[in-house]
Amino acid sequence: MYSEHPDIIYIVDDRKTVVIPCRVTSPDIKPKLTQYPSSAEISFKKMSWDPKRGFVIPSHSFVPSGILTCSAHVNGSVFNSYYMAQRLGECPGSSTGSSCLS
Repeated sequence: MYSEHPDIIYIVDDRKTVVIPCRVTSPDIKPKLTQYPSSAEISFKKMSWDPKRGFVIPSHSFVPSGILTCSAHVNGSVFNSYYMAQRLGECPGSSTGSSCLS
């Protein structure tokens, strides 16, 4: 969680989940996913968080809207990373979607 510029997350319609790669160094640290700039915490039905993968959200319920902020509080400091989601019908140049990240 270092960049102040948003990473692009491609949402591919044929994938079942969207992964926001908000990972931390310790599984005891629980980050928050919020909508920027409102700071409203994001929550979706069946959304989960895995310290090795990040936030996993069912793709059918995820509607991209603006910039997402992943925030983690560690020893009194706040670390943020930023993401912008973009929905694709399928991956460019691929009929299977295998070349895109979700």
